[in-house]
Amino acid sequence: MRVYRMLLVRRGATLVGRVSVVVVGNGIIVKKRRTVRRASSPLSAAMSALAARATPRARATRADACSRASRRVRRVARAASATQGEAKASSAVDAASSLALKTTHVVVVAREATRERLDKDGANIVAWLDAYDGEFVRTSRFVAREVSADDVARELLASWPSGSDVLAADIADVVRVFARAVYEDGAQTRGEAVEPEVVVTLSLLRSTLCSKLHVDHTSARAMVTYYGATTEICAPETSRVIAWANANARAVCDGLKWMCERFAPPTPVERCDVAILKGEDWVHADGERNAGRGIVHRSPLVGEGEWRLTLKVDVGSYGKCCDVEHDDDM
Repeated sequence: MRVYRMLLVRRGATLVGRVSVVVVGNGIIVKKRRTVRRASSPLSAAMSALAARATPRARATRADACSRASRRVRRVARAASATQGEAKASSAVDAASSLALKTTHVVVVAREATRERLDKDGANIVAWLDAYDGEFVRTSRFVAREVSADDVARELLASWPSGSDVLAADIADVVRVFARAVYEDGAQTRGEAVEPEVVVTLSLLRSTLCSKLHVDHTSARAMVTYYGATTEICAPETSRVIAWANANARAVCDGLKWMCERFAPPTPVERCDVAILKGEDWVHADGERNAGRGIVHRSPLVGEGEWRLTLKVDVGSYGKCCDVEHDDDM
């Protein structure tokens, strides 16, 4: 028998309950407070645990207990806000120092000025992409610290319309930010050359690639959405539960993902912001690996007639992207 007591389920800012999952052979028993419900699958187990079948008095008692627990959770969250797993950065230096912390699993570099610049100077790019027939995925490998706007334009933006020089310069900047943040302490080079490489992928997408919550099986990855719906990232506390279950308790992982989507859905990154995500293969400065702690995220849904222009920057030695069998994503 294995017992996992690990999930706080919240509806908005209100704590719904603590769920304990007991795995006995091939069956699953879900305990919520002092009640026990049996289920045949992780999904039905989660649904049974969250079913509101209590009496009015019991519901009132539960609401009072949840309110007290919610206040405690908020106090702890405020006290530990600097180490909750997500960090905001305004520069490559900030990103590097934040990503070096074991408690940080994703760094978001805010770039409002970039959004404004592309909105102002990118009209030709938008019109060209809107009229483009189909999709494309263009990939090139660069020496991380030496990439220039000319290199990007030549390898990824050949035959693009006027105004693409702004995009080329920005892609080169993103690569340098990623290289500074990821390769600063040398732990991720894995025996590569002194000047490590990165793999840069620019994609025009008119369909949804990977809408399932997942972690990346690489050390780190940067994601930027220039136009269209953006990558969605789980809150750090939710991500820790799902990533741990993915690595240690796969039998209940699907149920946890369902509860996450229902009660704590992932949040989209702002357009043009750089999200640097730690994956399962990240190596900390002391040599410890990040297995079971990769940040959980997914691609957004792309509706009919919609499209996205996305940038992905990977370490030169990246491998399998996701923990399930489906297409690579942004």
